[in-house]
Amino acid sequence: MTVRKVQFESMDEVNRFLDVTEHFPFAVDLKRGSRTVNGKSILGVASIGLGREMDFCAHVPELAPEITSSLGFCMR
Repeated sequence: MTVRKVQFESMDEVNRFLDVTEHFPFAVDLKRGSRTVNGKSILGVASIGLGREMDFCAHVPELAPEITSSLGFCMR
């Protein structure tokens, strides 16, 4: 599993994130504190909160550079 920090400042960023992650051939979770949600679900992502840093957990050994680049707008 690969873990990076992400943060969303608006619902536009959440929608952009979902547009990118829906095409990933692997599972994605977002985790903040004890809460973990499906990183491909708009309800899950919206429920975990805007403006707060969380862990982006990709179920792959490492992220390809193009994936990191496509999510650069929200990675911290």
